Amino acid sequence: MLTIIGIPFGPDSYTTCYYKALQNSGARVIKGYYSGRWLLENRRGVDCLHLNWPSFFYSDRSAIVSLRKFVRFISFFALTRLCGIRLLWTAHNLYPHDRNKIAVLDWLGRKILVSLSYRIFAHGKSAALAVTQEFPGVHGKLVIIPHGNWVGFYENECSRATARARLEIPADQFVFLFVGMWKAYKNLEYLIRCFQDGPFGGAALWIAGPFQEAEYYARVKAQVDRKPQRIRLESRFIPNDELQYYFSASNVVVLPYTEILTSGGAMLAISFGRPVIAPRLGHLQDAISPECGVLYDPSDPEGLSRAMREIQGRSFDDAVIRQHARRFEWQDAATETILAIT
Repeated sequence: MLTIIGIPFGPDSYTTCYYKALQNSGARVIKGYYSGRWLLENRRGVDCLHLNWPSFFYSDRSAIVSLRKFVRFISFFALTRLCGIRLLWTAHNLYPHDRNKIAVLDWLGRKILVSLSYRIFAHGKSAALAVTQEFPGVHGKLVIIPHGNWVGFYENECSRATARARLEIPADQFVFLFVGMWKAYKNLEYLIRCFQDGPFGGAALWIAGPFQEAEYYARVKAQVDRKPQRIRLESRFIPNDELQYYFSASNVVVLPYTEILTSGGAMLAISFGRPVIAPRLGHLQDAISPECGVLYDPSDPEGLSRAMREIQGRSFDDAVIRQHARRFEWQDAATETILAIT
């Protein structure tokens, strides 16, 4: 039986669904620990170690601590190879969205990881092309797998009327929604400025989710306070069972990222049957078809505003969007993964 160590091993929805699909395909996936001693003690019978977000292992606010963690990071994954365990990396982004204090570590970490990896996975052809262009060393190692959907994974039983009543949104108001962690690369200030300056009638903009840094929250809040009409900020973590209310109540989900390779946020939106506005970048080009939203040119200063105006004049079918989302199956990702390493 193929045995894969997962680091980290959940509880995020990506690894939960992906590892379950691998297990359904006959692989044994075990929870791994970031410890050389643990690896040496548990290496027998292990074929692969799977890694998702490498920068989490070495990033720190302190440059000195980051450097120390980086040395441990490289040592651990070099030891993985020395133990005869094949390293698998899913490239969720080209570089970390939260850049390291020592910028070269992110570049060097990726280069070393590409060198050490047996297989590297990318979500879709467009993302794979971006990875190949940035890291030519992936040639012969890169495998395309789908990013699975979350149709049925999260509760989604309430009607739009119920959701709007709960959130106190007028029945006839058009609602632009952003849900997720507030981070600088997600470009919320740009989204707010476009909404404040645009002719969107009586539409509302909702931004819901936790903020990572108080400084960024203060900047977003100050921008909203200058012209707060019909903008709602909910700076808190939205529990899984509450997500349905926000998606069901909205007309469209807006993801105005400055940079993106793979977007779990886009997959989440279409799994709820919501159309998406996003830049024409990476995995978004493969996941968001014309019946599922509008992609804009990120180099065009008016691109987002134009897309927001366009989408107000269009109609979308929730069922068609969810059916499109179902094309991207975790089980297909698992099958492709196993074929690539056996």
